[in-house]
Amino acid sequence: MMTARKTLVAALAATALAASACRGGGAAADSCPADTIRLRHARNLTLVSTEAGLKAIVRNPWDTTRTLATYLLTERGRQGSGSPDAVRIGTPVRRAVVYSSVHCHMMAMLGCAQAVAGVCDLGYNLNDFVQRGCADGTVADCGRSAEPSVETIVDLGPDLIMLSPYENAGGYGRVGAAGIPILECADYMETSALGRAEWIRFYGRLLGCADRADSLFEAIERRYLRLSRLALSDPERPVMFTGMRYGQAWYVSGGNSTVGRLFADAGLSYVFADRHTAGADAMSFESVLDDAAHADLWFITYNQPTDKTYAEIEAEYAPYALFDAFGKRHIWGCNTSRSRYFEETSFEPDALLHDLIVVAHPHLLPNDTTLYFKPLR
Repeated sequence: MMTARKTLVAALAATALAASACRGGGAAADSCPADTIRLRHARNLTLVSTEAGLKAIVRNPWDTTRTLATYLLTERGRQGSGSPDAVRIGTPVRRAVVYSSVHCHMMAMLGCAQAVAGVCDLGYNLNDFVQRGCADGTVADCGRSAEPSVETIVDLGPDLIMLSPYENAGGYGRVGAAGIPILECADYMETSALGRAEWIRFYGRLLGCADRADSLFEAIERRYLRLSRLALSDPERPVMFTGMRYGQAWYVSGGNSTVGRLFADAGLSYVFADRHTAGADAMSFESVLDDAAHADLWFITYNQPTDKTYAEIEAEYAPYALFDAFGKRHIWGCNTSRSRYFEETSFEPDALLHDLIVVAHPHLLPNDTTLYFKPLR
């Protein structure tokens, strides 16, 4: 959490930003006065309530001295020029094209599943309402997120396109030129699990259910902090690592990523915690083996029809057997073809934290079972 000093500095900065807009006169004048909505964990998002509407400023997570995007959420049909540097979005959003299954689940959490008009990457979306909707024609399949069907999207007439931005993406091509507001959902680049989950408060305001979103986040926050206090009460810090080799690279999350911070909150010693990045780094197998050969626990996620086994992963790549976690049978796997791991844990990190504690500190929750990760056979 922010210290009181940091909170004050953030509030003063946001107020100064709004005041600067007011001094500009003309179109910006109707954005005064301004009131910053305090976010306790999110670092890449600032919300400022103004007379023109809610101003959302998304910090560029790859260059934190710059702004990635600015949005002005206004009541649907309300006239007014608002802020000239902001993408104007009428609220509540009624129809959205949602690229990510994560954000589809988040909208269902808020009771706004009906606002999902179209999706991308349908084959990787395990949300039941999305699969049913695409089957009965109430939700459109817009193709792959890398090459979406612009014609399908335009025909839907959505209020908004929700997608996850990437560093040096270079724009959004024909989709970006379609005249539909694009919301860059940079929540995945937050530096803590609760920071990412707190974006639900912004999305709640976008969808017209701010009170519900605030209440939901507060419940998630309480459970998460309670579980973390429990985990950190155990002096033992099992050493762990994650992932597998893909092609010639092994991608590892940095210590400042949402999952990196979550591992620390679970009372785990993450092998790559000293890699101070919020994203993922590509490493060679040899480098991972050097660092993680003697780790206590190994967590993997994968997508396939059947659950992985020790024999299978050794057949895939024999050097996997060099890890102590392999030899001691301490590998835990999550088959995402059956589990809603990706859909659920991004905005419900307390559920993932619970899984990690059950595995790493079983004596703390002796009667609980895991939801996502299962021991390999």
